[in-house]
Amino acid sequence: MGKAGEKQKRRPKIKDKKQSERFKETARQLGADEVSGDFDSVVRALAKVVPPLLPEPQMPINSQLVGINPGGIVMLANNTYWRIAPGDLALAKKWIPGTEITVTFTDVKKPWLFKLTNTDSGEYVAANQSRPPPK
Repeated sequence: MGKAGEKQKRRPKIKDKKQSERFKETARQLGADEVSGDFDSVVRALAKVVPPLLPEPQMPINSQLVGINPGGIVMLANNTYWRIAPGDLALAKKWIPGTEITVTFTDVKKPWLFKLTNTDSGEYVAANQSRPPPK
């Protein structure tokens, strides 16, 4: 046991010994098992840069509503897909296929970066760009 008031340190349980050894070998090859000031280069070597989910769309987008699936993904006639914010899904499901929709940016600090506006009624919902839903 440790000193009074000090939490006991636990060793992590390694479930896959082969994977652990592969990780250690990679760290040795990159020089990450030694104390060095080269931490950034090691992180860059280990961390792969992932490209953005989808290319940034040109705004505004004007298109027609094709449909909304039960999971809240909207398909527009220009073959773009948009995930509707859960709190706005009931409103969006009232929209009729063929309705003119305008997509614009919202405040980038919000979790939902886009606004889909029904140009017939003026109603809008928050959304993010999405991939096509699974078939």
